[in-house]
Amino acid sequence: MEQPRQKFSFPLPRGLDEVPQSEVMPFKSKKVKLLKSPAFYLIITTGALVICLFVLGNAMRADYQKDDAAGFLADFRYFVLITIFLIVMMIDFGIHAYCHSDKPQLFILPPFLFVVIFLRSPLWNLIYPVFESLSIKNDSLWIIRMWDMFTGPGLREELVKALPALFGAFLAMQPAKLKWLPDKLREWMIVRSPLDGLLIGIAAGGAFTFSETGWQYVDQAFAGGVKLAHGDFLAGAGSGIMLVIPRALGDLGEHSAYSGIFGYFIGLAVLYPKSALRLMLIGWGVAAVLHGFWDSDFFGIVGITIDTVVISTLFVFCMLKARQIEMTRFKRGLETFGSIVVGLEQSHVFAPVPATPPPVPAATPVQGPAQVAAPVPAAHAATRFTLASDTGRTAVSSTTRPDFAAIFAAGAAEVKAEALTHPSDPSVLGLRNLGSHSWYARLANNSIQQVEPGKTLKLVAGTSIDFGGGLVARVLAE
Repeated sequence: MEQPRQKFSFPLPRGLDEVPQSEVMPFKSKKVKLLKSPAFYLIITTGALVICLFVLGNAMRADYQKDDAAGFLADFRYFVLITIFLIVMMIDFGIHAYCHSDKPQLFILPPFLFVVIFLRSPLWNLIYPVFESLSIKNDSLWIIRMWDMFTGPGLREELVKALPALFGAFLAMQPAKLKWLPDKLREWMIVRSPLDGLLIGIAAGGAFTFSETGWQYVDQAFAGGVKLAHGDFLAGAGSGIMLVIPRALGDLGEHSAYSGIFGYFIGLAVLYPKSALRLMLIGWGVAAVLHGFWDSDFFGIVGITIDTVVISTLFVFCMLKARQIEMTRFKRGLETFGSIVVGLEQSHVFAPVPATPPPVPAATPVQGPAQVAAPVPAAHAATRFTLASDTGRTAVSSTTRPDFAAIFAAGAAEVKAEALTHPSDPSVLGLRNLGSHSWYARLANNSIQQVEPGKTLKLVAGTSIDFGGGLVARVLAE
């Protein structure tokens, strides 16, 4: 006998027929903040630049009809620069999102702009002859050509691209220096770890692709196309575009990969200051060798293919290891930066202990020997530390609040903090940043940890904390 067919049932949401107004008109929602979303700025900027590309395309057509070679070339150069910038920025933003860096995405702009300005300034012309003097300039043998490419484009260009990351490493290893630097710029530029160095290196590499392709190689390709077509501007533009697309898309396997690898080793140097010079030389050498091998044209397309595979593999290894260090050692990158959801707070290692513990229900009397209360472990006693600087010292414990303004220099009035005990281990004491700018702590292993507003630093004897404004204090045990 056929069984009656079962009807599927599931709970219906409350108010099924009443669509919330904030879902029909998302712009009226109070649960999201548009200006906190990096995607908003990326999409708006991309849209504006695409409109510029259409305008420049119309201008090039008008120049072509008027037979204006100079105007056509000028408009075409702007067209090319915008195109390269869009491709490079999408690559950089994509890598940033994949790595889950806690820095805002716009922090890649300062190193990008620095390299572009450096390459367009007389400084590039001053540094160029220094490395050029090391070349033999004899390409009859591949090994000699490789040496020339290693000492020329390799060492020279990788050093220039590494300057922003080297500056960020200096900020991390000498936190008390450059006090005049704005806090926001310091937070953006400081290299705290291999991931910071790698991302800054990628941005610098993209800037080199932007400048080298947009101002040098495209002009050469344009002139070659015009000559081949007996003066036809459109042929020159087509030749230039055929160069721009592979060079811009290949940036991640060339310039950005070289400088990203070097930046990774610069970040390692920050974590291990005693080996800093050796690590930086290794990073510089590896990047220069890979760069030189590419430019040496070893076995033509076969050599380039081999080099691309090696470069890409090594770069991905560095990127994955940088992510692993970020998550395991610093507990960063576990969630993305800049959530747009209002009220979504990141979890903290420390949390305030309630002022009054919840009442314990009375135990039922039990007949038998008297019960003796277990002694309170010594670890639960109030832990105390001292913050000491050249201008004074103050005690820190779970029952006190540091008064920086009264003990230290007048500039310390901007430093606000509170001491917190770990919710599961009262013997562990932390210092929460209640101010508006980040601190930078040098730990016992000489690594640098950034303590952002609202975050808490575990207090350990021997740690040095740069609170900003010239106040650097050392944690002493009591």
